[in-house]
Amino acid sequence: MLNQAHFNNVTIDDISVDRSIKDVFQNMRKEILGHPAGPQVQEAGEDILQAIVEDVIEACTSFRVGEDLIVPQRVFLISAKAT
Repeated sequence: MLNQAHFNNVTIDDISVDRSIKDVFQNMRKEILGHPAGPQVQEAGEDILQAIVEDVIEACTSFRVGEDLIVPQRVFLISAKAT
């Protein structure tokens, strides 16, 4: 697509970093409330929010390292020059 849009010297770098999430329960709560669906979750009440937090943390057990979650974050960095 970039070549068709008259860009050249296109490079794509695959970058992976480990994201460390400490205080898992508190920070997962913030992640959920910061999601676009966060306001609806908050409106549903504290019990629903707590259940979602617990479900997400349980689903992330393979990322558990001690009391933290270490989650790989992968992105593609694309750079190009306009012609």
